[in-house]
Amino acid sequence: MRYLQLVLAVLCCFVLLSPCRAAGPYVETTETVVDQSTSLVWQKQSPDETYTWQEALAYCESLSLAGQDDWRLPGIRELMSIIDYSRATPYQDPVFAGSVSNYWSSTTNAETPAEAWGVFFYDGDAAWYDKTDTRNSVRCVRDGLPVNYSFTLRLEIGGSGSGAVEILPGAATCRNGCSNSFAYGTTVMLRPVPDSGSSFTGWTVSGCQGQDTCTLTIYEDLTIEAVFFRPGYAPANHLLLH
Repeated sequence: MRYLQLVLAVLCCFVLLSPCRAAGPYVETTETVVDQSTSLVWQKQSPDETYTWQEALAYCESLSLAGQDDWRLPGIRELMSIIDYSRATPYQDPVFAGSVSNYWSSTTNAETPAEAWGVFFYDGDAAWYDKTDTRNSVRCVRDGLPVNYSFTLRLEIGGSGSGAVEILPGAATCRNGCSNSFAYGTTVMLRPVPDSGSSFTGWTVSGCQGQDTCTLTIYEDLTIEAVFFRPGYAPANHLLLH
C-alpha cells in the first residue's frame, strides 16, 4: 500500500503535472471549499447517496449550489489534487464533509473504456472502477475563481423617492450608487433606510425579496437596485421581484 502511494505521488509530479504538496490551503464557505493552490471550487458536503459513473456525471451537471449551476464531475487530475498526503487514514482534509470512501472522476480508463478512474480517500489511492459500480460517491467541482477571489457588489438607488442602503459588514452607507468588493463567500446584509417622506418598496434582484433587509452571500458580481417611493409622485417603472 505504501509503495502504491509513493507511485501515485510520483505520478502527481511528473505525469499529472500537478505540484506535489499537502492539499490546500482552503477557503471554506457554508456550501463550498476553494483550493487556493488550484483556484478550483469544490462542493463541500458530498451527497449521502452513491452512484454509477453515468449517474455521477448527471448529478453534477444538474447540481445548483452556491448560486451556480456550472458544476461538473472532476477529472482524475483534479480529484487527486485534494488527496492530502500529510494525513493518514483518511487522506482527506476535514474541511470536506461526507464519505471518505471511493469517489468518481470523469476520466475514463484509456485501456478499458467500460471503466473510469476514481480515488479512495481513506487510503489515498487512485484506482479504476467499472462504470456500472453503484458504490462510489460524488464531489462536484467548478472551474477556478479569479486570483483575488473577490467580486463586485454594485448598488443603485431608484424610484420616485429617496433613501440610502446600509451595507454590513463595514457599516458603509450607499446613497447615490456605489460599488464595493467582497471576498468570495462573504455574507452581506443590505438594510434600506428611506428618507423622511419616502418609503422603501423593494429590490430589483432575485434573492433580495420583499420590503425589508436583504442578506446575500457573494459568489459572483452582482448589481442590485433599491427602489424608494414618495407619495404624490408617479413611481418609476421598475420590475420588482417579490
